[in-house]
Amino acid sequence: MKSKQWYLKQIKRKPVQLTRYVVQAVFLLFLLYVGLRFYQFYLHFETLGKEPFVARPSAVEGFLPISALVALKVWLTSGEFDKIHPQV
Repeated sequence: MKSKQWYLKQIKRKPVQLTRYVVQAVFLLFLLYVGLRFYQFYLHFETLGKEPFVARPSAVEGFLPISALVALKVWLTSGEFDKIHPQV
């Protein structure tokens, strides 16, 4: 196992690495937050409104950009709005 001094020396030699790790950690926390909020949104509909309503995070659209087209197709073919992935 490498010592703490070795890691500090590496950071001093390559300060961009520290920035990279910080950005990756912040992005990971953001993704976990979005996933939790989407799960809460999903639970509201799964439990038929027993769980409190949480607005769908717009960042979810970045993971499945085709969902808006799928919701549009469902609306055009059946006349019903998709409750889980509404086109916003």
